[in-house]
Amino acid sequence: MTENTMTNIIMTTIDHHRADVSERELFACDETQTEEIYAWAKAEAAVRGAVLINTCNRTELYLSLGEDASAGCAPEEDPAAGAAIDPYQVLCRVHGLEPERHAHLQQTLQGDDVLRHLCLLTAGARSRLWGDSQIISQVGDAVRDARRRGASDGVLNTVFRLGITAGKEIRTHVDLHIHDDSTADCAVRRVDEESDVRAVLVIGNGSIGRRVARQLAAKGLRTFMTLRRYRHGEAEVPEGVEPVPYADRYAVMIDCDAVVSATASPHVVVTARELTETAGGAGDDARRPAMPRLFIDMAVPRDVAPEVGDLPGVTCCDIDQISGGRPDRLRHEQQEELTEYVEGYVTEFHRWEKERGRMEESIQRLTDPERDRGERRYFPLFIDTLDRPVVVIGGGNIAERRVMTLAEFGFRITIVSRDLTESLQRMADGGAVEWICDTYRQELTDGAWMILACTDDRDTNRQIGKDGRDRDILVNVCDARNESTFWFPAVALSDELTAGLVGRGTDHRNVKNAAAAIRQVVEGKEYK
Repeated sequence: MTENTMTNIIMTTIDHHRADVSERELFACDETQTEEIYAWAKAEAAVRGAVLINTCNRTELYLSLGEDASAGCAPEEDPAAGAAIDPYQVLCRVHGLEPERHAHLQQTLQGDDVLRHLCLLTAGARSRLWGDSQIISQVGDAVRDARRRGASDGVLNTVFRLGITAGKEIRTHVDLHIHDDSTADCAVRRVDEESDVRAVLVIGNGSIGRRVARQLAAKGLRTFMTLRRYRHGEAEVPEGVEPVPYADRYAVMIDCDAVVSATASPHVVVTARELTETAGGAGDDARRPAMPRLFIDMAVPRDVAPEVGDLPGVTCCDIDQISGGRPDRLRHEQQEELTEYVEGYVTEFHRWEKERGRMEESIQRLTDPERDRGERRYFPLFIDTLDRPVVVIGGGNIAERRVMTLAEFGFRITIVSRDLTESLQRMADGGAVEWICDTYRQELTDGAWMILACTDDRDTNRQIGKDGRDRDILVNVCDARNESTFWFPAVALSDELTAGLVGRGTDHRNVKNAAAAIRQVVEGKEYK
């Protein structure tokens, strides 16, 4: 593993690798707890950004910290380190848990390892269900929610953008041997394993609940789905699924063979007592059992009270029991392939960091009230030059180099000079340029879009520069940059790229060397 060099970021995960469902539900966050975490993050001076991922398999808190913040250690361990921030401590505080008691359930990562984890997570390589297709959208939803609350920052936005992109690329190009597509598919398969199931109640109208209901209805099972409120257009109900009010769930479930529950409720939604009481008044119909034989609880925290599984003839499965992954599928060569993709995105983030550092330096320089605003005033403007008229005054070596460059860009070039170099003469003979065998006169530049003064006479060049400026025509004077309205760049070309380079006018050797290096890359296509 490479050295951690990433911006000051830290994350804590409590997931299925270390915590079973009863332990994970201790850290599951409802809306109140989520808002408390984000409110703390926005108020904490040492925290620049926060993103919370909260699914049935994991609770993860990502933090971007200021440069002076100390990540993950208690203040007494390093008094000189400044503010100490530990996301695990934050999660424990919000849930009223003792950190020491549950420390074995968590893993905390910093720096590059945060992005490595996120890339593998979005690819489905950290899920209980190997190759899980749902996690990438769940991660996307989490970062969008953080942005909506004003909690995320540019660093975490970039980390998550790269992590999600990596997950998509891995799933596209790496054969993960995925057969189990999602936990919803696993729930449907578990229902299929039960004999003589004719009716199923799905509690919850979220994305997982709808996916389960849609598949069950497609199999020809009578499928009910609870809705908190049901008016036309307010909730999405899959085709073939019968909506029922959430308050009537017990009355409906006693006529069903199976129940799948996938809500976001912080409390149980099915208790043994209420189920027994409801079923006790519905036992006159001997054709059907008085209560479902199978309960599948896909929620964390759990929707179905554990005591339901103790009722006679009832089987109760939680999320861990229906979605056991297959880590043995991750063969050694797959691990190497995944690592190669992930490290590429870590490297890309480092490039982003360097660019961000350069931007910070630019902001400080540009906002300095004492800076010289004329320090850099020539902008590399790339425009369409096809058939724009250019007049070049002079026919020597400088004119030759500039004419050969201009000709690559489709300019309509006229050369005014008594003599031409051999190359320029061939260009004129071949019709690539027009040649006027004369000395400079202002009227020869009438209609020009650009003028280049390339003679070996200082007075002539000075006059050409003055005439161009007076007439608002772009003019470049080869021997006096202060008389020019634009600087002629060193140019590197390939069939795909155009690069231009100028210096300050005092460092010709540096410009020449830099231009040669750029040409080697561009013209040699070393960027591919």
